Amino acid sequence: MQLSKMKSLIAGLALVAAGAQAQVIDWGAHDPLEGALVKHGPAESGQWFEDYVTFSLGQSSHLWQSTVVSNLGTFLSLTNAQLELFQGVYNDANVDTLLGTQAFDGTTGNLTRNFANLASGDYYYKVSGFVAGSLGGQYALASAVAPVPEPETYALMGLGLVGLIAARRKKHKAQ
Repeated sequence: MQLSKMKSLIAGLALVAAGAQAQVIDWGAHDPLEGALVKHGPAESGQWFEDYVTFSLGQSSHLWQSTVVSNLGTFLSLTNAQLELFQGVYNDANVDTLLGTQAFDGTTGNLTRNFANLASGDYYYKVSGFVAGSLGGQYALASAVAPVPEPETYALMGLGLVGLIAARRKKHKAQ
């Protein structure tokens, strides 16, 4: 009898673990615009989820991300959803740096957050929440990057501005 209880317990834990497994999406080198539409099915309803989106930045960049839950009443719904941005490699032995977090759900609408002057390297989003819909739940994540201009670019822009001002002054003096 004890052995059958142990087998039942192990089978039950295996089912719970299967529902709690994380989805991992690897974007590789972050393109100027990336996106993911993630759905958690009805089998996950009533469960907590954690998803990870990994990417790398090849140079110092500005990053914008936007998240939205596609809630359809009690049918397709997520609650207590949260997005976190980490600097580091997902699932390695090192402690990663949390750069920011934001909560979102069907009542918050589309939320956008920006991160300026991120160094080149590895990053990941952790998206977590509770699947509350009878048909599951889904969310959309959009992420955009733009390189940080090099200091020389700012210097050239400054020289161009000085030249423009000088030309305008010369034109006004001639009139």
